[in-house]
Amino acid sequence: MRSTILSLVAMTAMGALAPAQGASSKEEAKRAEVLVLGVYHMANPGHDIFNMQADDVLAPKRQQEIAELAAVLKKFKPTKIAVEHDSQGKLNERYAKYLAGQYLLTANEI
Repeated sequence: MRSTILSLVAMTAMGALAPAQGASSKEEAKRAEVLVLGVYHMANPGHDIFNMQADDVLAPKRQQEIAELAAVLKKFKPTKIAVEHDSQGKLNERYAKYLAGQYLLTANEI
């Protein structure tokens, strides 16, 4: 279930940061790996410019697909994840509740 939240939370996953100035030549040769994952608004309330019809992401078939995506993201081992959300505090609170078994996931991709 934790991997499912990763895929719902993951809008953008980023790899290692670019090496800092003054790093050794070996470190300078490393390049940051960036993975950008974009999804539609799964719980779309109809407020977007383009509103698409989609089936229920909570259905078993879609949940299996989300679990597969989460497994791929887990292999990438992101160090930073960015999502579209208006309140980092609220997002942190919901995630803590989820980890404690006190928050039920919804169709919202965040």
